[in-house]
Amino acid sequence: MVCAWINVHVKEDFDRLQIIYFLAGQSMINGRILAQEYRFLEYLTETFHLDFKDLDSIVASFYQKNKEQTSEKKQSKKSRSRSSSSRPPSKTKIHGYYKLLGVEETADLKEIKKAYRKLVMQHHPDKFENAGVVEIKKAQDRFLKIQEAYEYFEKNL
Repeated sequence: MVCAWINVHVKEDFDRLQIIYFLAGQSMINGRILAQEYRFLEYLTETFHLDFKDLDSIVASFYQKNKEQTSEKKQSKKSRSRSSSSRPPSKTKIHGYYKLLGVEETADLKEIKKAYRKLVMQHHPDKFENAGVVEIKKAQDRFLKIQEAYEYFEKNL
């Protein structure tokens, strides 16, 4: 009954895929999707007249994100266990930070902060909430890189 209502009132495939995306995310809270949860997602995909490739893509993206988060946690634990004298970024990486923020290497913190704020407004993941899974992931990655660059300058200039 609910699925029928959604099919009538939610016309765009993209919007129905957002429902699948949300439910898959809820299923992944414990780190994996149980077989019965996956079968339910398949049922919804079929009932919403969506492509099963989209469901597979959504599920794969959640597993990839989970894998990356697990890897980041392990890296974080390793870095905390090392001494506090971590290596500074290479000159190439610092040059990349300037390039990413779109400022000259002679820029002061005020100019860097202005560029950072402009880029954050353009690339904030919330601006992409109605985009596809791939676009959202790209926006999140770019946003994190922008933050990393700014944090480096904030600490070192």
